Amino acid sequence: MQDLQLYKELNAHWKTTSKVILGEEIGELSDFEEWLSGKIPPVVSAKSANSGKDVSFVLPHKPEKANAISLDEIDFNKKFEALDINEIKDIDSILEAVQERIYYCGNMILGNSTYIEKSTDVIESHYCYDSAQVSYSKHISHCYNFEYSDSVFGSVNFGYCKYCVSVSAATYATRCFEVSNTVTCSDSLYSNGLFGCSNCIFSFNQRNANYRIGNLQLTPQKYADLKKKLVSEIAELLKKDKQLPDLFSFFSGRGVEPSSLDDVRKRYVPGKGELKDQRIIEKAFKETTGVVLGRQLTDIERYGPWLKENTRTTRSVKSALSGDTVIIPDHGHIFSYPANRIVSQEEAVLVGTSLHLEPEEVESLKLSNAGDFISKIGFFTYIENIGKCANNIKSEITIDSVNFLDSITIIQSRNGAFNHYVLQAEHIFGCNSVRKSSFLINCYLSASLSRCFEVDSSSECSDCYFCHNCENVRDSMFSFNLKSKRNSIGNEELPKEKYLSIKEKILEEISGRIEKNGKLNFGILNLGRTI
Repeated sequence: MQDLQLYKELNAHWKTTSKVILGEEIGELSDFEEWLSGKIPPVVSAKSANSGKDVSFVLPHKPEKANAISLDEIDFNKKFEALDINEIKDIDSILEAVQERIYYCGNMILGNSTYIEKSTDVIESHYCYDSAQVSYSKHISHCYNFEYSDSVFGSVNFGYCKYCVSVSAATYATRCFEVSNTVTCSDSLYSNGLFGCSNCIFSFNQRNANYRIGNLQLTPQKYADLKKKLVSEIAELLKKDKQLPDLFSFFSGRGVEPSSLDDVRKRYVPGKGELKDQRIIEKAFKETTGVVLGRQLTDIERYGPWLKENTRTTRSVKSALSGDTVIIPDHGHIFSYPANRIVSQEEAVLVGTSLHLEPEEVESLKLSNAGDFISKIGFFTYIENIGKCANNIKSEITIDSVNFLDSITIIQSRNGAFNHYVLQAEHIFGCNSVRKSSFLINCYLSASLSRCFEVDSSSECSDCYFCHNCENVRDSMFSFNLKSKRNSIGNEELPKEKYLSIKEKILEEISGRIEKNGKLNFGILNLGRTI
C-alpha cells in the first residue's frame, strides 16, 4: 500500500481480527495479501487516457474502446464548447455532439469516504484497500460487494459483518473464518449454511445451533477443548504457509456415498409452494416506465433479456437428495459449491438435522484429515429468503423484500425485476448494485438516485438519463463526470424550457424504440462505442 496511514490502520484491525478469531496474532497483513486477494473477483484495470495511470473498474464496467479516466483526474468545472442546440433533433445527433466528452471514470469513491486505495465503487466508507462495491463500511481489505461492515478481510457478498476473514454470502456474521451462506452467525469456522448459530466448526445446514463440530452437539467445555486444538492448528499453518485451503477444497474429487442419504430421503416430504402474483410486479413496471420514460409499458417478460444484460445469471443443478432441479445464483462462492452436493434450502434443514459425525470422529478431526470426515455430512445450499419476504418469483437471496421477479440479492427492497444487488430501494428494473434509490431502469453502481434511466456510478441524482459519474445532478442527459448541475445536456446547462423541450422529444424516441423492439440497442455502458 502506498498510504502508510491506511496500512497502519488496516494492519491493526487485521491483528485484532485474527486474535479474536484464532486467539493470537498470526502476522502482518502484507504477508497474507496474495492469499486474501485470490478470494475475490479481480477488478478490471484500464489505462487513463489523460495520464496513463492504472484505473480500476468493477463489472459492469466501461467499454473496452472508450476513454478511461481516474476520479482524481477529473476537472468538474471544465468548460466545453457550447452545443448547437438547434442541431439537436434526436438521440443520434446528441451522441455525435457529445462524443468527445465521454470519459468513463474508475477509482470511484463517492460521498464522505477517506483512506481508499486500489478500490472502486466505494460509497461512504473508510480505510479500504483492494476492494470493490463497498457501501457504508470501514477497515476493509481484499473484499467485494457488501455493506455496513467493519474489519473484514478476503470476503465477498456480505453485509453487517464484523471481525471476519474469508466469508461469503454472509449476513450478520461476527468473528467468523471460512464461513459461507450464513445468517446471524458468530464464532464459527469452516462451515456452510448456518442460520442463527454460534460456535460451530465443520458444520453444515444448522439452525439455531451452538457448540457443534461436524454437526455433533457438544458440551460447552468439550467444544472449547476441541476448538482450541483445531484453532491452534489453523493458526500455525497460517503463520507457516500464509494461506489455508478453502472449505470447498475438502470435497475435491470426493463422490457422495450412494447410501449416505437413504434414511434422509425416507423422511423427506416436499413442501407446498407459496402462491405468487406477478401482476403486482407488472403494475410496478407499468408505473416505473410511466414515471421514468413518459410511456407506460406492459408485458414485462418481453423486456427481460434486455433488462438482464448487465446483471447476474443462475444455474440449474440436480439436488443430491431428491434429484429435483435446484436453481443457484451467481452470488458469493455459490458457483464453486460441489455440484454433486447441492440440495434445496428446504431439503438442507432435514439433511442438517439428520447427519453428524460420531464422537470418536470429532475427537480425531484435524485440518489435514477434515475431508475424510466431513464428506459424510457436507451438503450445500444457500439461504434463499430471510426475514419478511413475499411474492418473490424466480428470485434468489431476498432479505426483507417483496415483489421481485428474476432477481438476485435483494435487501430491504420492494417492487422490481431483473436486478442484481439492490439495497433499500423500490421500483427497480434491470439494475446492478444500486442502493437507497427509487424508480430506476438500467442503473448501475450508484446510490440515492430517483427517476433515472441508464445512469452509472452516480449519487444524489434525480431525473437523469445516460449519465455517468454524476453527483447532485438534476434533470440532465448525456452528461459525464459532472457535479451540482441542472438541466444539462453534454455537461452544458440549458434554460429549463429548452431542456424540457429536448427531453420530451428524446424520451418519446427512447420509449418508442423500446416498445417496438423490446430493447434499446445502446446504453450508458457503451456510449463510447460505435452504435
